[in-house]
Amino acid sequence: MESGNGVELMTWVNEFAGNIKFIVVSGHNDFEFVRQTVRHGGIDYILKPIEAEAINVAIAKAVAAWRSEEADRSERQKQNIQLNEFKPIYG
Repeated sequence: MESGNGVELMTWVNEFAGNIKFIVVSGHNDFEFVRQTVRHGGIDYILKPIEAEAINVAIAKAVAAWRSEEADRSERQKQNIQLNEFKPIYG
């Protein structure tokens, strides 16, 4: 990347759109780099050359994680709505 690196991009995106899932594809076989990507929301780290099965598994993991988090968000939203409905009665 010309004006930074992928980890910097992941950090920025997480700050402004926290529910994004990252699948990192790289030619770097460096454990520290892998660690940084996981810290910044990476779902998977795939080394080049990419195998079809690896990308399919990574996408399935990302979708499952997003759906699980979406279910949690939906449940919290329902609870907040119920709480707001009870506030006038309780108050």
